[in-house]
Amino acid sequence: MDEQQALENLIVNNHDFERLEDMLAEFNIFSVLGIDRSENRHSAFLAWLLDPSENHGLSDYFLRGFLSRITSYARALGIGDVTPFTVDQWKLRDTNVETERHRIDILLTNRIDKFVCVIENKVSSAEHGNQLERYRQRVASEYPDLVPLYVFLTIDGEEPVKASDAMNYIPMSYSDIAELIQRALDSRSSSMGINVCGVLHQYVTSLRRYVLVDSDIQRLARQIYYTHKAAIDLIIEAKPDEQQERRDIIESVMKEFPELQPDTSAKSFVRYYPPQWDKIPELLEGDGWTSTGRMLLLEFRNRSTLTLHLVLGPGPKAIRERIFDLGQREKRLFNNVPKTLPPKWSSLYRKSVLTSSVSNEIEAIEEGIRQAVSRFMQDDCGALVDAIVEEWQS
Repeated sequence: MDEQQALENLIVNNHDFERLEDMLAEFNIFSVLGIDRSENRHSAFLAWLLDPSENHGLSDYFLRGFLSRITSYARALGIGDVTPFTVDQWKLRDTNVETERHRIDILLTNRIDKFVCVIENKVSSAEHGNQLERYRQRVASEYPDLVPLYVFLTIDGEEPVKASDAMNYIPMSYSDIAELIQRALDSRSSSMGINVCGVLHQYVTSLRRYVLVDSDIQRLARQIYYTHKAAIDLIIEAKPDEQQERRDIIESVMKEFPELQPDTSAKSFVRYYPPQWDKIPELLEGDGWTSTGRMLLLEFRNRSTLTLHLVLGPGPKAIRERIFDLGQREKRLFNNVPKTLPPKWSSLYRKSVLTSSVSNEIEAIEEGIRQAVSRFMQDDCGALVDAIVEEWQS
């Protein structure tokens, strides 16, 4: 089969594609708000469900199901002494539910039933540092009279990396969350009301389509891929590299502004400098950043959005502090100066160039970049350059 025939078979009378398009097109408020992978939003929603005093109409039904499931998992793993039979005896009415308390994603405390439950929620990020151990130490300090339950909630129910954390944290997956919500929909819909049922249904749908690995939408997508592998591989090969395209446009537009010359760059950052700064030897003493040794560079950060920064890189402490102090004195011009000087890199100035909502058409992107750079050159560039030069002339 030739490539053209493979592409025709992919798009002509393909009912699987129609099904996939229907699934993607179905309205879902969680997708509209862009919170499919937002850990804070998922935590806030789960905290609402877990709170028996909230207005979802479930009372402690979801909370009791959640605690029964994690204690069942804990018993199988030999973690702690609380069992589902213990949970069955708890009243749960006075459970306090908080988010970001002690920097913990979700914290449940109940002084009557004498338990505290820590939920560390990982949707798109990974563990970092010793945060799980810190949470255990904080709970032991703040709630010494309560029985602790530690939950590590991830997409796939992974265990924590460190053995010491795995001995204390109960792994739970978002499949568990989806099942518990579906159980509530199946058995308690009459007490929740149509609006709450609709929200819960959409949340479960969002989880199964966009978060869980083995969702209906992903299974259908895999089926289409295996059926039309040759055509889809061809499309993937032809997919444009948008980040590289934006870099090419930036470099093309910047040729119109010879006041700034190119420094070392990559797809995710495109850097420039004014030649006047090269006449200041101290600004060429940078170390551990660019091969040119420049400590101050104008940098386009080319990510989902495009922003322009004046970046102070690593180098001699006295020189960095002098530039930082200048930025602190001239905050109207250096509009992004932090409160304290970071040890290596610091953005002293920031300007938005393109937002993620800009058209994907090359012409529109190019014009947007040209207009933003023109405004920067007219309004701020000269003043930034002169401020640095005058600092070393004083």
